[in-house]
Parts: sequence; structure tokens; C-alpha cells
Amino acid sequence: MEYLNSLSEGAYSEGVRINQFVFCAGARPVDFQTGTSIQGDFRTKVCCTLDNVQKVLQQANATLDNVFSTYVYVRNMADRPVVNQVFREYFKDNEFPNRVIVEVSRLLDNQEIEIVCSAYIPKVGEEVRCLTTQKGQIPTGPFSQGIKIGEYVFCSGVRPIDSTTQRLVIGDFRQRVRQCFDNLKAVLAEGGATMDDVFTTIVYVRNMSDRPIVNEVTREYFREGNFPLRIIVEISRLNEDHDLEIECAAYLGSKEILATRKGQVPTGPFSQGVKIGPFVYCSGVRPIDPTTQRLVEGDFERRVRQCLDNLGAIMTEGGADFSNVYTATVYLRNMVNVPIVNKVFAEYFNQDRYPIRHIVEVNRLNEDHDIEIACSAYLK
Repeated sequence: MEYLNSLSEGAYSEGVRINQFVFCAGARPVDFQTGTSIQGDFRTKVCCTLDNVQKVLQQANATLDNVFSTYVYVRNMADRPVVNQVFREYFKDNEFPNRVIVEVSRLLDNQEIEIVCSAYIPKVGEEVRCLTTQKGQIPTGPFSQGIKIGEYVFCSGVRPIDSTTQRLVIGDFRQRVRQCFDNLKAVLAEGGATMDDVFTTIVYVRNMSDRPIVNEVTREYFREGNFPLRIIVEISRLNEDHDLEIECAAYLGSKEILATRKGQVPTGPFSQGVKIGPFVYCSGVRPIDPTTQRLVEGDFERRVRQCLDNLGAIMTEGGADFSNVYTATVYLRNMVNVPIVNKVFAEYFNQDRYPIRHIVEVNRLNEDHDIEIACSAYLK
């Protein structure tokens, strides 16, 4: 792994290159030299954020043309048209990356936008294919429905849009969850994948009380013993004020499901971890004591440590440890706790090998916990 850094303040790296993949930390509209927030309108801030992504990619000899996945976190979904406008300027038409865009409660330094990108530098003659189908949700902006890279199929976030009418599906929340999975199935099929190949999902809901229904429908679409990883968070707003969005990634080869009693035992239809070749992927974990399977006693610092200990237990099952971690995602209920997260990360990771990271404040987590962390590791 090659760590890319020039300005990082905090316990994270700006980017990591693993063979042909380049993973970038969350970028914000700050001056790349000083780290101070820039002034200007929202469009200027989106441009600055993507310019900062480009600077990280350049360290790995990559460009925005290589980006296949983007997560856009905004403080106000009404700014989505501006994001779309800037994306059309920075990315090639008909070769847009995948995208998820959600409104969150707060971002670091009270910024209005943060963008997370992943890129792939193909070998000569190697194809990175944009997937298109009329059988799912047709893109309503500059993003692809899915991207196929080798044996991987990455899908953009989908909402409960009826593929025939391209409008919100009629029915209750259960039917909307089914529609999201059906829309994902259509994209996966274009890449030669099925739901059995899915290894990770992220579910964004407007109301965490709908989680039991998500669990119920998930069991209809995935086999026991082959559940994908999962993160589920309640966020402020989705496009068109919908109440659900789901994204996923699949792998067409063999994978190993990881399980351990030494960490947080799944409380729904998801796996603790998945190993694919040299990669170890972990579900989001909360500060659950593995002995009692209840919230750990102590202050917030103790809860951060418990989350990381739970991730460590999963990684051990896959032959990895914290020195192998290349990316971490932290969901908080209160952004004021970032300094404590940084302090604990500095204890668990070597300062020369910090993973990339993005950290956002969300409305609610399962059981009203105040932190959830997910990570991925690479063994070579």
C-alpha cells in the first residue's frame, strides 16, 4: 500500500493506492496549502472540493477520469442541482462515476459539502464498463447506474423508483424496500452478477424505526449464511424527499464470510465480515461489549475503543490487523467528538500508515448509539 499525504491534520491519510485502486479520504472545500476553509458561493466550494480530490489522485498518477465511485455529503439537498452542474464539468459525459448523495446533519468544520472518491487505473486493454439498464432507476443526474471492474460490480445508490413509470413506487415502506432491491438486481444483471454475489450494502433511511422492515425484506433477497455486510444510518434528507436509498457492491468470484463471537454479533441479516482474496471488508460496528452484547459502560472514548476492538476481532478472522486497514468510515451523533476519535485512532494506527477516513454526523444510529465505525483492510 502506498499512502498519499501532503496536508492531513488528524489521524487519517489523504489517499491510499493499492495496486490499480486509489482510495481518497473525504475532501472538503479548503485551501490545499493552508487547510483553511475557502470563501465563496456553493459552486465555488464544490469546485474546490473536486480540485482537492484531483490533487490527491495526482499523487498516485491518477485523474478524475479514473474515478468510478463518489459519495457526496451535503448539508442541504437543495444544493444538488449545483453539484450536478459541477460534476458535468469535471467528469466525462457517458463515463460518469457511480454516486450516492445524501444530506447529513453536520460535516467536519461545519462545511457544506464533502466528497469521497475511489478510482481505478486500468491496465492497457483493460475495460472499465459503465452499466446501463432501462429496468431499474434511470439516472436523474451525472452518474452511472453501475460500474464493472474485473470481477467487481459497483452500484450507485437507488431509491424506490418504479422502473416503468420512473416515479416513486406505490405502496407501503416494505414495497419500497423491495423496489430498491429490484432496481439493484437490474444493474447487477447488466454486470453478470446476482444478489448472491453482493458482499456489501449501505442503507440510508429517513427513520431508523423502519429498520425491522429493512431486515424482513433483506431476508427475502439474500440467503442465510450469505448475507452481505451492512451499514444502516438515518440521515436528514434524500433526493426528492424519499425515505430510503440503498447501494451495494458485488464480487463474481468466491468469498469467505467471517464470523466471531469476540465482537458485535449481528443483530440483523448481515455478516460481520467478508474476505475476498487479500481484501477484508467489515460491517459497521457499534460500541457493543462482546461478553454482554450490550452497550459498553464508560465514556465516549471507551466507546470508540470498543468499536475498534470489535473491528479488530473481525479482521483477525480474516488474517488482518490494524496495520492492514486502508479505509475507515465513522458515523457520529455529535461532531464535537471528533478530537476523541482522532486521539483513539492515533493509539490504534501507526501515524505513517493511517487509513483514509470520512466522518459525518448523522441523525440516528441503531439503538440510538452515538458512534458506528466500518473499515476495510488489505493483506499484501
